[in-house]
Amino acid sequence: MEVIWPNLFVVGAAKAGTTTIHNLLNQHHKICMSQIKEPHFFSNVPIESSNIKGNHTFKIKNKSDYLQLFSHKPEAEILGESSPSYLWDLDSCENIYNVSPQAKIIIILRDPIARVYSQYQSDLNNGLSNEKSVISAVEKDRKSNIHIWGVSREYLQLSHYYEGITKYQRTFGPENVEILFYESFFDNPNQSIKALISDFLKLKVKDTQVFREIQENKTNYSTTWVRKLKKGPFIKKIGPSKFGRFMKNKFADFLPDSKISNQEILHLFQYLKSDLKKIDQKLGINFYTDYYRKNYGLSLSD
Repeated sequence: MEVIWPNLFVVGAAKAGTTTIHNLLNQHHKICMSQIKEPHFFSNVPIESSNIKGNHTFKIKNKSDYLQLFSHKPEAEILGESSPSYLWDLDSCENIYNVSPQAKIIIILRDPIARVYSQYQSDLNNGLSNEKSVISAVEKDRKSNIHIWGVSREYLQLSHYYEGITKYQRTFGPENVEILFYESFFDNPNQSIKALISDFLKLKVKDTQVFREIQENKTNYSTTWVRKLKKGPFIKKIGPSKFGRFMKNKFADFLPDSKISNQEILHLFQYLKSDLKKIDQKLGINFYTDYYRKNYGLSLSD
């Protein structure tokens, strides 16, 4: 019996809207996105599925289990999945190509300074970091000898996109690799996903169809005591959404500032500047050159 592998992969970047894109794509009747959003099947990440559960850290190791993720829409022409580890672990590229050489690849890029800070805030919320500033978190991670998906934080590594873009374009061909920019894509996600499906995936999209974002409950629990409290019996009784509103109203002054400072921007920029410049040059555009001048007053050419 012929094995039918997925032919669409959203490979990253992490914290760049891959969950939303995954859900939007799945709303087209001819596209079947995997039931577990991040199976990480093709990446060499040592995550034990028996120990870590949840859509964003679960690794599917068994081939039959992986293929079963695409069985819920038999009428689909495109089978897809979204695992940001594929842009981080570049061996994933060849692993995908070996079974699905005609696959389409989607890479969505987010301003790496915003991406790092978003990950840092998420790590605080989920108890994965106790660092009081993004600078200390990045420096601690940068000096670590541990580089394991789901274990180390990889703040800078996950924000360097150039090598990943180059690898996927060289392997699958530039015509089969779609580069999206978070900042422009999410200006109008409904129109953006329609254009992606019709122009890149070559599927018809009804003018009347509306692709809707699926909102996730995201509440800023940023201190150790708050994180412990939210796991207690009181929160289970009243519900997490009521708890979130309560915390924001009563304890906002005690939570870390959610805005990045100019000092933090400049610190991150020194590590990210070179990669951004190479991306613009490779793609033949001035997206990040213009974006950083407009939003940060920083030049990639200095």
